[in-house]
Amino acid sequence: MQTKYKYFLILVLLVLSFQSPCKAFNPCDDNTFEGSMRCLALAKEGKVFAQSSMARKYISGLGEIKLNIDFGYLWGYVVLLNNPNDLVMRMFLEGVEKDYMSPKQISKMRALARKCIESKFKTCPM
Repeated sequence: MQTKYKYFLILVLLVLSFQSPCKAFNPCDDNTFEGSMRCLALAKEGKVFAQSSMARKYISGLGEIKLNIDFGYLWGYVVLLNNPNDLVMRMFLEGVEKDYMSPKQISKMRALARKCIESKFKTCPM
């Protein structure tokens, strides 16, 4: 009988350990201007989660960043250049291209994204 209780207690502890209400802190979830600047610094260091966040922030105007479709597209394209299999970002950028950008803007931002990566973000306009 006691063995059953031990197994039950172990099972309960295991379940509770995986149901923790705490979630990992993503520094780019902070939508203040200071939080966005920290996220931008991480994006320039090559952190993909920060690059994706900056794409969304620029395109939506979140994080007290001025709405800028071109810069948002640039960051999203940087993500795709580093991870061509990111289907979510690919679909996101296709929507932006279709609704907000001209072919000339698209090619300009793609070329700029490549230059940013080559210079390790030292010569980027953002």
